[in-house]
Amino acid sequence: MKKYIFLTICFVLLLLTACNGSSTTSISQKDFEFELNNKVFSLNSDVSLLLPELGQDYDMSEAPSCVYKGTDKQFSYSDISIYTYPIEEKDLIDEIIITGNKYKTNRGITIASTRKEVITAYGNNYKEEEGMITYLLEPDNPKSQALYFVLQDDKVISISYYSASNIP
Repeated sequence: MKKYIFLTICFVLLLLTACNGSSTTSISQKDFEFELNNKVFSLNSDVSLLLPELGQDYDMSEAPSCVYKGTDKQFSYSDISIYTYPIEEKDLIDEIIITGNKYKTNRGITIASTRKEVITAYGNNYKEEEGMITYLLEPDNPKSQALYFVLQDDKVISISYYSASNIP
């Protein structure tokens, strides 16, 4: 009888652990897609498709690319910035940095989400240092695409989708 009770308790604990999605949640390529106006924009895609969705109210700056032939560009809006790199006369999305709460990730995280909400949504396979939680598409590859959540007082103040295109 004691053996039966012990096995039952172990089974219930196993079920409860399995129901906790944060421990088994993994990052996929879909997590690096930025959705806006029911359209999906991927890292390393042409920024000319995204800019019209964000509007014309941006400041643009550029500098010679350290990695590619041409110029890297930054398109800065009041609550989002897009960084690009040049390939074959196109400006491809290198990084999207969100600082305003009208945007959210595919898993519902936005500015002011809590640290706990981020970890519940994306799981425990992250690195954390100096107020930043980092999820890598390929956790063992430092040159992998990354999703960064910058925190202040355990609340998200910035979200970054980073392509890692310029890491040698």
